[in-house]
Amino acid sequence: MRALIYTLIYLLVIQLVLGMVLPTGLVYHYRLDFNVVKNSPANDYDVVLEQVAREIRRERLSDYLVVLGDSVGYSGPGGPEQSIGYYLEQIGRDQGRPIRVFNLSMPAMQAGDIYTAFLKLGQHGISTKHVAVNIIYGGFVARKPDPPAATWLQNDLRRLDPEAYAYALPSLKANGRIKPETYADWFSRVVSPRVALLRYRDFLWAALARHIPGLGSDEVADTRPWFEKPTLPQLLQAREYQRLFDDTPFVMDETNPQVYFIDRLIERARADGSHLTFFLTPANAELMQANVNKPGYAANLRRLDQFFATRPVRFINLEGRISTRLFADHLHLTPEGYRQMADLLWRDWLGNAAWLPPASAAARRPNIAVAAGRGDAVALP
Repeated sequence: MRALIYTLIYLLVIQLVLGMVLPTGLVYHYRLDFNVVKNSPANDYDVVLEQVAREIRRERLSDYLVVLGDSVGYSGPGGPEQSIGYYLEQIGRDQGRPIRVFNLSMPAMQAGDIYTAFLKLGQHGISTKHVAVNIIYGGFVARKPDPPAATWLQNDLRRLDPEAYAYALPSLKANGRIKPETYADWFSRVVSPRVALLRYRDFLWAALARHIPGLGSDEVADTRPWFEKPTLPQLLQAREYQRLFDDTPFVMDETNPQVYFIDRLIERARADGSHLTFFLTPANAELMQANVNKPGYAANLRRLDQFFATRPVRFINLEGRISTRLFADHLHLTPEGYRQMADLLWRDWLGNAAWLPPASAAARRPNIAVAAGRGDAVALP
């Protein structure tokens, strides 16, 4: 009986304190660990948000930047210390204008996921005052029927905004995202989030697996530039990649899920007093020249400029502004490419942000950007 009582007390203590004593770096280190979160996003994304919120409270942060987006915002391939959040913080330190960046992007996030993630920030006490969203050209291409309007967070979307979920439902059904709930699904949705050992098990296991040869996840992947990958051009002829550059005129109204959810996000941000910045990540114009040189592609880029010009948000178009030598493939960058993207965001926006502390005269460094339409780096004043 005494052993049972001690066991129950032990389990109760774990239940109450595990989340508070779990090192933040185990769950979040300049970004979430996609190889962990992708297996149970409904639970694990919330765990990441909880840990980020704890870090914000612990450090008593009031102004910070939240980044939402897909694999480019996430900064893959490459490790967490090769991501745009890391580089932005590094630039801020060098410039004497320290900034905290919480990168909550996740590969394959669609507009419905990004909108849902924005709603979840407030639930966890994470400020939405300053939010940057990465978008890609391919997100506006017509869905036939793929990709779905949401990849990871559709269950949260149903709970947080039933009207938006009803809009996304046909797309989710067409992509096989709506399936009968199994007992395992119910257990993961209802029981696991309420039991600490189950709630944090994916992160605890990942921490253990890192010390076991052959089991640890590999977040870095292949960071070589595209021109060192001889099979890549042939691979990119597949439909799933070609559709990302479709030059059919974009439909820029709410029948396009990308437009619908961006407008929904802007509407919610306005109600919350948030300042939104969208940045369009560029295509590899050298590798994909047959696609991006089409008149229809250029016309669609102009449609995006016009669309955001009519919205109360900041829009930074990075098309053609990063050296093609710094791409890992058609869209993703090498670590140095992500550093250059961070430099451009700093130059175009954060370097003059009024909410950051004034620059220290003793801590200045030249921003490095790329002249539009060229592949050579230049120092900017």
